[in-house]
Amino acid sequence: MVLIDYPLISAISAASLAQIHRMNQQDLSNTFWSFAQLEIQDVPLICAIAGRVLPMLSSARPSSDVARDLALLAWSLAKLELATRRLMSAIADQTLKQIEARTCGPQALANTAWAFATYA
Repeated sequence: MVLIDYPLISAISAASLAQIHRMNQQDLSNTFWSFAQLEIQDVPLICAIAGRVLPMLSSARPSSDVARDLALLAWSLAKLELATRRLMSAIADQTLKQIEARTCGPQALANTAWAFATYA
């Protein structure tokens, strides 16, 4: 059983939005994943995270960290049913670069495949 402390989640959301410019790609991906895991559709926070993390990931050098964060982003969007064609296309483009660079581990591949199967 998951206990959701809504006042705490609300405070985390507000603080994250206020500090989003200071968050790195792992901070952003983990925050996104956490809200998705709790099935909380905090649209302002999720839009802000997606808007910040996608440019970071697209300009990053291929690495297992980037592959993992792309997979978390795709999984989170699909889990929250907030995936859009634009976001998923951007994730697909970047994931293909990660696959070509051989930086995607099995978990990143599985999570990305699940996200795209769910989104479809």
